[in-house]
Amino acid sequence: MILLLSLTEINNDIDNQFDVIGGYGKVMRCTHRVTGEVRAVKIMEKAYITPPEQTRLKYEIDILKNLTHPNILRLFEVFEDIKNIYLVTEFCEGGELFDEIMERKSFSEKDAA
Repeated sequence: MILLLSLTEINNDIDNQFDVIGGYGKVMRCTHRVTGEVRAVKIMEKAYITPPEQTRLKYEIDILKNLTHPNILRLFEVFEDIKNIYLVTEFCEGGELFDEIMERKSFSEKDAA
């Protein structure tokens, strides 16, 4: 199954631009080889993406590529090879909001912000 994305700037070789450092699950920290900027990369296996999910993902990528807002994770680049799609985003430290909610047992809107 091949997912075709209608983006003007899809690259096909993430290894030429980033050193992937490690991370949790399928989201990993990476460093741009030229600029040294730290980013995150979400790696998604295309074999597990259903056709309806492909359509939804395409729309989400198109929206995020054109959206800049201080409270929304910024999508910088999209890479695709035979097996995976790679979404390179800004790197946000601090872990998962869900994990923090489970640990605290109580979480206000102010804390979430």
